[in-house]
Amino acid sequence: MAAKKVEIDERVVAIQSQMDEKVAEVHQVEQEQAELQALLDARIQQLKDSFQGKVDILNNRKEYLIAEIRALFDQVPSKETKTQAKVTLLSGDVVVKKAGLKLDYDKKVLLENAEATGLTDYIKTKEVKDFDWTGLKEKLEIQEDGSIVNTETGEVLDIEGLTVLPVAEQVVIK
Repeated sequence: MAAKKVEIDERVVAIQSQMDEKVAEVHQVEQEQAELQALLDARIQQLKDSFQGKVDILNNRKEYLIAEIRALFDQVPSKETKTQAKVTLLSGDVVVKKAGLKLDYDKKVLLENAEATGLTDYIKTKEVKDFDWTGLKEKLEIQEDGSIVNTETGEVLDIEGLTVLPVAEQVVIK
């Protein structure tokens, strides 16, 4: 048997070579973008760390000042209510809220408990409506003229909220 001679179109090979060079250049540009992004991310982290250090120093100073104000608060007359005491100053008011108790709750546990014990007065029921887009989309087809057809019934649909949008061609390099 004689070996078949394969014909190669030199023009096609030249074009493919050009395309290959362009693809390699796209990969190089993407690599440079990734490096710049990594540099940006590192710099952002450095700035955040520096910022946090400075904020921590300021927060410590603020806590110290508030502790001093609290110590001085007890030495002056204040206006008191059931829940707080207040001293009015030129730079602002100092309010000390009195310690107390408050309720903490877990809605999920409370709901389970209410269902189990019959406390139905405290159970709210919500009905959630949602449109099944996936189900409808499976039955639709876009015609060349831009009309939408239900493939099960053959009916041309003109439904408010359902339109055809053009999608531009996209070149993807992988």
